[in-house]
Amino acid sequence: MRNAMDQGRRDVSGTGQSRVFLLAGLFLVELAVLAIAYQFFASIECQQTGWSAGCTLLRSLMGRAIVVLAASGLIAVAWPDALRRFLAEVAAAPRRTWPALLHFVGLVLMFIPILRGWGPELGAHFASALPYWLAGAALAMVGGLAWVAPGSAWHHLIAHNRYSVALVLVLAAILPDLAETVRPLWDWTALSSITFAAVEHLLNLISDEVYSDPALYQIGINSALGGIVVRIGQPCSGVEGFALITAFVALYGYLFRADLRFPRYWLVVLPLGLLASWILNVLRITALVWIGARVSPDLAVNGFHSYAGWFLFTLLTLAVIAVVQATPWLHRTNAIARPGLPMRRDPVAAQILPFIAMMLAGILTSTFLIEPALGYPLVAFVLIAALWFVWPALRQLPLSPDPLSLALGGVVGAAWVIFAPPATGTLNDSLATLGSLGFALWVAFRLLGTAVLVPVVEELFFRGYLLSRLDGPAPWRRWLALGITSATFALLHGRWFAAAAAGLVFGLLALRRGRVTDAIQAHMTANALIALVALARSDWTLI
Repeated sequence: MRNAMDQGRRDVSGTGQSRVFLLAGLFLVELAVLAIAYQFFASIECQQTGWSAGCTLLRSLMGRAIVVLAASGLIAVAWPDALRRFLAEVAAAPRRTWPALLHFVGLVLMFIPILRGWGPELGAHFASALPYWLAGAALAMVGGLAWVAPGSAWHHLIAHNRYSVALVLVLAAILPDLAETVRPLWDWTALSSITFAAVEHLLNLISDEVYSDPALYQIGINSALGGIVVRIGQPCSGVEGFALITAFVALYGYLFRADLRFPRYWLVVLPLGLLASWILNVLRITALVWIGARVSPDLAVNGFHSYAGWFLFTLLTLAVIAVVQATPWLHRTNAIARPGLPMRRDPVAAQILPFIAMMLAGILTSTFLIEPALGYPLVAFVLIAALWFVWPALRQLPLSPDPLSLALGGVVGAAWVIFAPPATGTLNDSLATLGSLGFALWVAFRLLGTAVLVPVVEELFFRGYLLSRLDGPAPWRRWLALGITSATFALLHGRWFAAAAAGLVFGLLALRRGRVTDAIQAHMTANALIALVALARSDWTLI
């Protein structure tokens, strides 16, 4: 009887953990999409807004979210009892529609300044855009927190150990400010010189067109694109990374002070963390210069420069956690309790996880490629891996051919082709540079992804997860759910009206028999038809 009860508690905890982790991943992707949208489709100088401090704060939200996410991982490992209680309360709480609705309304509000065309001169429209950002952020945050867990669960978690959890999260949120405050303490001219010399050495290994001015700490590469020159001053020397990793190691040491062996923890982990942070910073600057010279200066400045630092810091913090947890020599005890995660068989994970993977892959290709569509093979590999991971849950879905779904999918595909605007952009020209073998491989992955992988992933999320959560017995609830899911589906596609109409058709099919696989069949048919026309015309802008 005790074993059965323990197993039941583990199952409940696993269900709650899947929900929390998946929604956290979804929120992080949303924040990344917002950041990239405003980075590439908006132009704003905080000094010209009249509210420089507030503008800078808004632009720092992505970095703060990453630090809070890393701190949340520490909390999960440091206080497993509090985590298990929280997950049990999440799993036992009734599913409510209003938090998800509130969250997505807030998300849409934050996109309105771009949708209204203010992006190119956003500095001049800052006062008009601010209410949308503030109201949208408030609604998205309140709705998101309530979507994850009820208020009582949040209170119990935050109040754990005399509100230590709340203290850690607050410190994580202001960690970038603390790093900025203590930066003068790390202001070593020698560090800038060492960083400059290391970057220059690496660039000389990969290019014979390196421009270097040690007196001004300027370095770059001359190229046919015009090249790029950066200045390795005090901010780029690595001091900010030193401050961040020092604070993170100190926070980790505080949370696990009862388990870690001191002083060996400080003597080993902190120096190695500082060294790794400096090495990653050197690699980041080298990659920035290379991308700016060989690919695109705009991509290097607006994409890679803006996000690579926080991306590498996230990898470093995860590596520190993994190494310390896996090194018994640093611990007083070797056993650390970890809750189970039966995510592969979780139907909610199957609906959300592949979509999160697709969005992250899209963010990576947009960040590192001037023509993101050229990275489609990477996206396809990610989708294959994600779908394989959740296959134990997907294999339980009912699947049988539905003539109506196939017919309506054909209609959607034909309408998409017929009403397609004239081809624009440089995608077809970029594909011509791949060579015959590279182009053939790209086409194969594009066809596979368009006709099979993307329909499965998108329908699992929009119609399998989102529509089912928003739907209700009242007619107004059903039409509201169809409207929201169709609108959010359209945001992922360049042709908003056509995509919204297609989403409405797929949603109606999913509701007709309560089977998301009917929507998948229609979406596959539509995309397969579009892909075949694109192949016949050699016009890949069609998809």
